[in-house]
Amino acid sequence: MKSLKRYFNTNLTVQQFLKYSITGCTSFVVEYAAFYLIYHFIGLWYIWSNSIAMTLGFVTSFFMNRTWSFKSKANIYRQFVMYGTLFIINLFISNSLMYLFSDIIGIIPPISKIFSVMILTCWNFIIYKKVIFK
Repeated sequence: MKSLKRYFNTNLTVQQFLKYSITGCTSFVVEYAAFYLIYHFIGLWYIWSNSIAMTLGFVTSFFMNRTWSFKSKANIYRQFVMYGTLFIINLFISNSLMYLFSDIIGIIPPISKIFSVMILTCWNFIIYKKVIFK
């Protein structure tokens, strides 16, 4: 626990986390707006709507995190492949959570979307900082 506390006490990490949070909020707005529009106005099934919306959020998040949150100068292709791999894992988890919340528990898809985003967001910061944008 001490190493985790020490990890989050550095000024750079705090600044990165704040930028990561702003990036996450921006990406969430893009993703959720796309989901809502595709689901409600185009009428696609919520899983397809979520997949398209997450792709738009992924692109927004990748470029904002790379250039602004973490100011990474590392190989963009390598980072994109790692980020894309994480995206595919997150997409699978998100769609599974949306199915669980919507079809099994009975929560409407727009609320299920919010729950799935909250669950996925928490662990992505450390993966981005320690693996993808190090």
